[in-house]
Amino acid sequence: MRGLKYIFSCLLVVLLLIGCASKSKPIEKFLKQATPPIQYDPARPAEWVLPNGLTVLFKADEELPLVSGALYLRGGSYWQGPEDIGSVVALGSMLRDGGAGDLPPLELDRELLKLAASISSSFSKEYGAVNFSALSTDLDRVFGLFADVVLRPRFDEQRLDLWRAQLLQSIAHRTDDANTVAQLSFLQLLYGDTPYGRFSLSSTVPFVTQAKLREMYARFVRPSGAILLLTGKMTEQEARRLVDKHFLKWRGDSEPLPALPQIPERDRKGIYFIELPFTQSSIWISQLGVPRFTEDHIAIDAFNDLFGGAAFNSRLFKRVRSELGYAYGVWGGIAADVVRGYNAIVLQTKSASTGDALLASLDVLAELRSTLASAEELRTVKEAAKNSFVFNFNSSSAILSRVAQQRILGYPADYDSSYIRRIDRLTLEDIKEVAQRRWDPKNLTIVVVGNADARAALERTLSLKPEALEGYSLRQYTFGEKLEDANL
Repeated sequence: MRGLKYIFSCLLVVLLLIGCASKSKPIEKFLKQATPPIQYDPARPAEWVLPNGLTVLFKADEELPLVSGALYLRGGSYWQGPEDIGSVVALGSMLRDGGAGDLPPLELDRELLKLAASISSSFSKEYGAVNFSALSTDLDRVFGLFADVVLRPRFDEQRLDLWRAQLLQSIAHRTDDANTVAQLSFLQLLYGDTPYGRFSLSSTVPFVTQAKLREMYARFVRPSGAILLLTGKMTEQEARRLVDKHFLKWRGDSEPLPALPQIPERDRKGIYFIELPFTQSSIWISQLGVPRFTEDHIAIDAFNDLFGGAAFNSRLFKRVRSELGYAYGVWGGIAADVVRGYNAIVLQTKSASTGDALLASLDVLAELRSTLASAEELRTVKEAAKNSFVFNFNSSSAILSRVAQQRILGYPADYDSSYIRRIDRLTLEDIKEVAQRRWDPKNLTIVVVGNADARAALERTLSLKPEALEGYSLRQYTFGEKLEDANL
């Protein structure tokens, strides 16, 4: 019986194909028709501003009986001084984990667990965020707890002790991971003693105190410039009621954040070798990069995908990993930042192939600087960029979060509305110009972390091909909690 059904199904498919072939529009022609162009048309949220400067964005979503929200706060670790290292990150954790309002930490944990709700908090380099999610039936209770986390944090001393202990443990184990050592070393070398190059040491952890958290709280948790997002199964009237009830009387410093310091020019050209007992090497090839939103920032995004960011399709992946088999993982690109970002090629390789993998990666960059990419590569990059762009708007919460983050980070107002059009206009010459203009192969800071065999392999490659890295001296350094050298 199953055999007869299969034969019948096959005959039906054949008849359908014959029928399609007899129509005025053959199936081949139908399949070759161009897909409709991707459009940028997200729904606009409702927006209002409280007298204290807090902006509220709201979008109803009736699909599920859930509500969620987030408060975005301007400022982060880039604005902390050398005496404050670690305090802003601790603030981000302890807003939620240190208890809030009338509830000490454990009782807050239990209350949220009972409600099947969540509240989280964090601070990064440029902004902080406090998030919540809950069933719509529990909105009043959970939103009240969320407001307590923002407005009445307790900064419980025992939870802070635990946070400090975990950080000390993490610092003690830095040398367990070669990539961590390489990354922290490159930050030191490129940015020095600036907010962009500092990180926690065991000597700085004791200065993260309750008093310091309250100082950071007063500096960064304030309504002026903050953005509150609300979405889910609720009406705008309900949202306004809750916001007014909990945040209308919120007060805080309204002075704008000071300008961030510039990065002094530093001669860090060279190969910095850090010997540690790893069986594979970690390599960071880097240099100072560009600020955010240069005139070619869209072309930079496309270059990144083609060069080293689009996984299997990138030049670095195909050459260094797939063709030559040197790298376990490889990435490369231009990471812009608020003042100046960095350019980097990052890879891990066997000790014996340390030098060869390094030079192979630089060869890929040299090719993009000297010759045009293929039309097929550009087409693939454009399609991937446009297809991934759509997923920025696949939910109400995603739309609101994108709006808030772009405002906090100072994105151009037309960034999203013009993105697809600007991607379509990119040319092969634009990609080549990025490679030539934004990279300087004669001024690289190269960090290599590996064992004695890795150093020997690197020295062997440099002796066989001295022209490849002419003018680059090989220097050996040690790393405990940071890169150690009196002249850094």
